[in-house]
Amino acid sequence: MQKTFLIAAVMATSLLVGSAFAADLPGPVYKGAPPAPVSAPAFSWTGFYVGADAGFNALATNDVIPGYPSNFTLSSTAFAIGGKAGYNYQMPSNVVVGLEAAGTFVFNNSTHLTGGGGGETYTVKENFQGDVVAKLGYAFDRFMPYIKGGVAFANLDDLHYSGSTSKSATYTGWTVGAGIDYALTDNWIIALDYAYASYPKKQFVYGGPNTLRPSTNTVLASLSYKF
Repeated sequence: MQKTFLIAAVMATSLLVGSAFAADLPGPVYKGAPPAPVSAPAFSWTGFYVGADAGFNALATNDVIPGYPSNFTLSSTAFAIGGKAGYNYQMPSNVVVGLEAAGTFVFNNSTHLTGGGGGETYTVKENFQGDVVAKLGYAFDRFMPYIKGGVAFANLDDLHYSGSTSKSATYTGWTVGAGIDYALTDNWIIALDYAYASYPKKQFVYGGPNTLRPSTNTVLASLSYKF
């Protein structure tokens, strides 16, 4: 009887000690859900930019020399290099509007027989062209296709015949085009751009008048820095 009572007392004491020990143990700590990963902010095209470009310019001129049996087109393609500056604004809808001014040195030079006999030639040379355009694009994050249009300028030399003194004129016309911009980083942007420009005819007077009407097709690749 005493042995049974002793065993029961030991068991009761063990239970009491175990319960007290368990009560002293710290409970599980709830740390909450892990924070959601922070995504990088989307690229914005809004801002000023400046850049340099290079490519090719194709010049075509419709030439009329009254008194000569001449009504012909001079064509030439040459290297072009220049620069540009502009500003883009990206709307919440991802539509991008912008304004850009560009200037390009070109090296077109084309010669044709005047039709006056004796091997007499007629030469047209383009020195410089530029434009001021409005741009409309759509941003796919760092990729932006666009269209553009505006005012174009071109400076040409007209050499009526071999050995004569050339005359220079600056034309004002219109231009339309399209291109693709891609942002390599938040600041550096590469682009490929095409533009067509058309100009009104101008008359140059030597011993007699001749009329010149130019147009150009220009393809330029560029690297720009966006502030």
